[in-house]
Amino acid sequence: MSKYYDILFFDRIMIHVYFHNSNVPEKSYVCKVILSEILGQTYTIHAAEQYSDYMFEFENGAKITFRDSFFSLYPEPYAYLCKQALPKLPLFYTDSQCPDKIPVLYGKPTVTQQSETSIKCDIDIIAAAFFMLSRWEESVLNTYDSEGRFLAKESYAYMYDLLKKPIVHIYAEFFRVLAQRMQVKIPIVHTFKKTITHDIDYFLKWNSPLDAIKTCVGDIVKRKSLKQCFHTIACFACKKDPYDTYSKLLDLSEKHGCISRFYLLFSKKNKQQFTSKYAQTVFSNIIKKGHELGVHYNHYTLDAINEMKRDTEYFEHVLQQKAVFSRQHFLRFQYPETFQALAICGIQQDSSLYYREILGFRTGMCIQHSVFDIHLRTVLTIQELPLLCMDVTLRNYPTVTQAEYELHELLHTTKQYQGNFVCLWHNSSFDEFEWKQYEYLYTKILSFS
Repeated sequence: MSKYYDILFFDRIMIHVYFHNSNVPEKSYVCKVILSEILGQTYTIHAAEQYSDYMFEFENGAKITFRDSFFSLYPEPYAYLCKQALPKLPLFYTDSQCPDKIPVLYGKPTVTQQSETSIKCDIDIIAAAFFMLSRWEESVLNTYDSEGRFLAKESYAYMYDLLKKPIVHIYAEFFRVLAQRMQVKIPIVHTFKKTITHDIDYFLKWNSPLDAIKTCVGDIVKRKSLKQCFHTIACFACKKDPYDTYSKLLDLSEKHGCISRFYLLFSKKNKQQFTSKYAQTVFSNIIKKGHELGVHYNHYTLDAINEMKRDTEYFEHVLQQKAVFSRQHFLRFQYPETFQALAICGIQQDSSLYYREILGFRTGMCIQHSVFDIHLRTVLTIQELPLLCMDVTLRNYPTVTQAEYELHELLHTTKQYQGNFVCLWHNSSFDEFEWKQYEYLYTKILSFS
């Protein structure tokens, strides 16, 4: 198990899982995420021709059976990778002991307790969880913007208002509730936490007086603000770079007991600055105080693997540490090709899967989880820590009040499922003119508990 998990170890139970011997890698992957990574339990897989549905058997002999309403229709490898296999209009099942309604993407919203030791459920949680986790939807639809990003509005979760719910966690909690009715207690093994991250697209705003002059011209011509121009002049004269917020970020994180992680973009301008004595002091201070550094890749497919390798080598040379964490610049990501490239670069944990237009749970998860390659049909070595909130997204809402409401709801939901609230706040997002009214939202994230 990766050292980046934060599971609290209780006495574990053994769960025996039985299912049909088609699509075994796909089904096994979902069991790994739900049973081990979310619920923290041990399990065995038994795949054979004789099993038609998913049966989960506990040590006391109790059984929960979930109907196989999806993979039974697509028994051959890759057969499900078609538009016809996409889920239709979702139904919902309500259980008084579950905090949320159970989305039914495949199957029927019916649950029958056949006896004190047997429950039959017609909701195919395995197929639905696989749909969210593997993002096979994105590969099938194959619609990307100019930056190579799959847009939120194209996703099933967005269209049916499911993006703001961690669907896979909802299924895991549903499983826990059903097990409880079979006299099987599955303890909660995670605790709510926050991971505060910062993408360093620009280490400093100005390299020279010419850069400051360009900013002044932009203040007047583009932003039409003489006041902002005077502010730029005053900042440069006082040698106060607007993007030099590293001390502030560290102080705020430490004040609220958080760890900050800085993803470094190796652009030409940044490379010039990263080797400076001041940059080395900043990086040394980050590490000395127990915070973290990662790579902010500008490339994202196997076609650009050489460029990604060079960025990895540059990071390890300048920082004198192994590149472990990564996030894609502009959140440019294609699933699973980007994961393949990152794995080749030796990255252990990515944190890019997020729709920049709207807050939410792109993979249906709010903790670090394993990644499945739908082309190779295998679990990759790399892990995903899903990003849930970005500063730029908050500015997309009509008002700050609306942004604050959406942020609070997301924080509350993540805490409800003992998740990890991963926030992105750029070092450049403290500008007095552009970000002043949003800065307090950042402190609300840090102080939320």
